[in-house]
Amino acid sequence: MDDSFFILLAILAFVAFLLGPIGFFLTLAARSRLGLAERRILDLQQDLRNARAQLAVERAMPPMPATPPLPSEPVAVTPAPVEAETTVAVPIEEPTAAAEPLPPPAAPAAPPPLPPPSAAAPSQPSLEETLGTRWAVWIGGIALGLGALLLVRYSIEQGWFGPAARVLLGLALAAALIVAGDYLRRRDPARNAPPAADRPAPSQIPAVLTSAGTVAAFGAIYAAHALYGFIGPAFAFLALGMVGLATMLASALHGPALAGLGLLGALAAPMLVQSNEPNPWPVVLYLTVVIGFAYALARLRLWLWLALCAAAGGFIWGLILLNGQAINFEEATLVHGVIETLMATVLFAIINGAGVADQDAENDSFALFIPSAFALFVLMALHALGVSGHFGTGWMVGAGATIAILAIGGLLAPTAAGLLLAAGVMLALTLLIWPVAANLPIFPSEAWLWTWPHPKSDSTFAAFAGIAAAALALASGKRLFDGLSLRAPIATIYAGAAGLIPLAVLVIAYMRLAHSEINLPFAAIAGGLAFAFLIAANLFFSRDAAQTHPTLRLGLGAFASAALAALALGLVFALDRGMLTVALALAALGAAFVDRRLGIGALRWCVAGLGLVIAARLLYEPRIVGADLGTTPVFNWLLWGYGVPAAAFAVAAQLLHRRGQDVPVLVAQALAILFSALLFFFEIRHAINNGDPFADTSSLIEQGLLATTAFGFSLVLTRLDVTQTSPVLRYASLGFGIVSFATSLFGLLIFENPLWSGGRLEGGFIVNSLWLAYGVPALMAYWLGRVAQGVRPNWYWQGARIAALVLIFAFLNLELRHLFQGADLTWTASRHTTDTEVYCYSALWLLLSILFLAYGLWRASVVARIASAVLMLMTILKVFFFDLNGLTGAIRALSFIGLGLVLIGIGLVYQKLVFAPRRPPT
Repeated sequence: MDDSFFILLAILAFVAFLLGPIGFFLTLAARSRLGLAERRILDLQQDLRNARAQLAVERAMPPMPATPPLPSEPVAVTPAPVEAETTVAVPIEEPTAAAEPLPPPAAPAAPPPLPPPSAAAPSQPSLEETLGTRWAVWIGGIALGLGALLLVRYSIEQGWFGPAARVLLGLALAAALIVAGDYLRRRDPARNAPPAADRPAPSQIPAVLTSAGTVAAFGAIYAAHALYGFIGPAFAFLALGMVGLATMLASALHGPALAGLGLLGALAAPMLVQSNEPNPWPVVLYLTVVIGFAYALARLRLWLWLALCAAAGGFIWGLILLNGQAINFEEATLVHGVIETLMATVLFAIINGAGVADQDAENDSFALFIPSAFALFVLMALHALGVSGHFGTGWMVGAGATIAILAIGGLLAPTAAGLLLAAGVMLALTLLIWPVAANLPIFPSEAWLWTWPHPKSDSTFAAFAGIAAAALALASGKRLFDGLSLRAPIATIYAGAAGLIPLAVLVIAYMRLAHSEINLPFAAIAGGLAFAFLIAANLFFSRDAAQTHPTLRLGLGAFASAALAALALGLVFALDRGMLTVALALAALGAAFVDRRLGIGALRWCVAGLGLVIAARLLYEPRIVGADLGTTPVFNWLLWGYGVPAAAFAVAAQLLHRRGQDVPVLVAQALAILFSALLFFFEIRHAINNGDPFADTSSLIEQGLLATTAFGFSLVLTRLDVTQTSPVLRYASLGFGIVSFATSLFGLLIFENPLWSGGRLEGGFIVNSLWLAYGVPALMAYWLGRVAQGVRPNWYWQGARIAALVLIFAFLNLELRHLFQGADLTWTASRHTTDTEVYCYSALWLLLSILFLAYGLWRASVVARIASAVLMLMTILKVFFFDLNGLTGAIRALSFIGLGLVLIGIGLVYQKLVFAPRRPPT
């Protein structure tokens, strides 16, 4: 007869031998523990009876004073009968009717905490004890296993035994080691000693021997299959799995190390078995049993590490299955992911967190990330199946089951509330990877963000998205409505899931079905969603009016914000170009108004969120309507697209500011300033460049208007900051001031200066472009210096005054040159400059110096006096180094005479007015 039959019987006998004693001893141990528990309960009942009897005796006896009072007169005392003292009725089972009700029996005392380390506490084992009692045992076990392997190898080399005998001897060795381990465990003195503080630690030798026997059993069964072919893949697979499960079961007797070894062997068993036709389905079923058994054991023994190791093994096997090349491997990965998500959710989320009260619940990271990790395998399998063209009912069932599992875990266990958001993310990603209608990639390589491909089966896609989103939103909202004792972080998760999931699903469905085009049906759906959110908000509002609670206020704010967001999405779906920005801005203004009336704090953040959406929209296309702006100055789409948002957020900021200044108020103020500034900037660019704000040219008038605008913004914001004291207004005013200084310096004095830019002036001698480029900015800078003095840093308002003086100087000099040269002011060597013009510059500088000095004396302005001195110095240098050689005749003489007279006059002014000696007091 073939040896395979005997090998098969031997393996079956070994498995039975391994499982039988384990179950038997586990039963004996459980029976022993049950007997101890019964005896302990009887002892407690007897103690309770004795305590009740003693209490009844004490109540029946009259109270005795501590010190008997001394009578003032002799009192006849009649002693009570002896029988009355010796025969007292003592109820044992039932108290008498006259007795007072007994207090309830005290609950069993909680186990005392671990004592702090002290001199009386047992000392830690020494290094010698550790080496001799622990390390030596484990090293000895390893040596025992290696010795057995070497002995087997030597026997093979010598030809002592045949293949069948080697396998049988391996199984016999495994059985002997396991029997020896269990024998030593039962005779361990530490196991039989009564519980006490000085009870010795159990010996590690039984666990080491059992581990060595388990390894020998794995090796023998693997050799019978892989080396000698005595057993087939299916039987080897089952035998190795049974040994692994039995090893984990034996850990209840020998400790946690054996559980880890059994789990490792059980998870590695499918990889040890080779087959010509690999089939993943038995592996999926096998992994379900092994990992589920490990989870159950981990829960019973409270071994978190074992549960985490089992989850890690399931994750690794998911990667292995996903790398399979056949379609059945992808389907098996999908099923494996769903099953593992279910088991991980049940263990880590539902079992561990379902019994936690709402007021005590805190986020559990394991309950969130481990089921979410397995859900990731489901997504990868769905994507692989969709790309390969295998899309059908199973695809949708797998996706829907995973979403439902995550959602149920988040609903039942408040510590795993994040699973609801994970279910929403799973739903959104499922809709993103939903197979396309044609043989196209899931995401095109170009502009995929705006051109998502059409999904296969529109109606199924829409139904799946709508039903799943509605179910998640309703469940989250109901959980929030009922959980008034939830802590703020957990309640925020439920509120976010109820509001964000439907909005995200609506956006994805719109992108895949409508492809960013105007779509009135989707606008209607968004309106209906906004109405549903309003109904939910009204429910929270009605209940909050009768029972004020932070959770109700949170739900009210979340649903009100979600309603506003849905309304904004409806506007996006129905409107285009400038109308969209206007509609969103008006929606933000409406949110601010509602917050002002009802005090819904979440709407304040909606105002900020809508503003950021509008800013992103304008960043994408600053021209609002593209190249269709037209050439009409001011009254075009720019005024509509920027002006309405600017006004809306300015009013919204004022409405929000009435309930205090916070981040939404500052954001609204910043957005109002930003949109206003962009409105002026693009309107100027549009008007100067014939309707093209993106033209790559500029001009003197444009730079002057930009400088005037920057000075004006800085001026207005400075005045507003004085009354409202806002950091946004303060920093914005400083920023616009710096921009105005830079525009004046680089734009007007350097790049677009008509002296060397080559541009021609527009207008006549009096009214021309120099007024817009230099005159008006100079006046605005002067005004800014006046307003900013005392409320802004010194460098700021003094810089504004210096800018005003410089611009006035440039304006008058250019006007003087315009008088002599006409519209072309270019200063080149080939252009003729008359002596009269050169003399007039000196006269103008002297006159400005006198005027600046007079203003400085009148207004006590040091800046003006310094400017006067600088101009005087410039005039002196010009007269001595230029006029002396460049001028001729009477004009040269007049130049020096005028300079001298002015210098003498200025000296007298400084002597008499500025630095006049002080008279001593009389």
